[in-house]
Amino acid sequence: MGLIVPNIKNPFYSKICWQIESILNRKKYKTIICNTNHNPDKEKSYIQALENNGVDGIILVSGENLESLLQISRNSDISCVLMDRTLQTNDIYSVNLDNVYGGKLATQHLIKSGHKKIAFITSSNTQAERERLKGYKMSLKEYNISVPEEYIISKPEEDFKSDYSNLLNLLELSNPPTAIFASNDYKAIKILGIFREKNISVPGDISLIGFDDIETSYLLGLTTIKQPIAKMTELTINNLLEKQNKDIDAKKNKSDILKPELILRKTTRKI
Repeated sequence: MGLIVPNIKNPFYSKICWQIESILNRKKYKTIICNTNHNPDKEKSYIQALENNGVDGIILVSGENLESLLQISRNSDISCVLMDRTLQTNDIYSVNLDNVYGGKLATQHLIKSGHKKIAFITSSNTQAERERLKGYKMSLKEYNISVPEEYIISKPEEDFKSDYSNLLNLLELSNPPTAIFASNDYKAIKILGIFREKNISVPGDISLIGFDDIETSYLLGLTTIKQPIAKMTELTINNLLEKQNKDIDAKKNKSDILKPELILRKTTRKI
């Protein structure tokens, strides 16, 4: 089986890889893991390489080259499924999170804690992050809260450690935010580390919430939005193997969208 992920350094995707490989191995399948670094051309080449090498199935996680996968699904015996991505057609089964709801959940937690000046840090590399941004904006509009453009920062997450000037500039604005919503825990943990280096107290000086609930988030006390990774991988593999065994009637033209939950820890506070 081929498994394509966008960034294996992100612990969220690392955990997905570990869980999928472990389950498939117990079912006597070998897993080829491909890391794209959010590069669409690299992702497309991996899809083609997996097809050329005759894999039994392909799992595309947070992918963008959906047309390439659609062509394989329609024109070959290779089973294809999507994870952490929604497709507008029913040709391929997908399991995803309601990321708009998750974005609203995080933002509303901050608003109900008294915050009206809420920044959003993202890279917009994935559909999930774009939907979380949408949920953030929807919640602000619902509560009649407007934020300046400077409050929304889109920056590749790999650049945060080497160039965090935009992040620190937020705190130097004439009307700085009192809270930050990071589009995933990987970014939130990097932000937390930068703030600690600069002696910026979290949540004393600024509140911080992430998204995913990776294991490190628990250790650092990060307030976050939890994704049900185990359930997502279970549904993905079950459908993949059903397709492989030609037993697809039960899942035909069906996708699963799961709900996230708020995990309260120590990086947000009421003001």
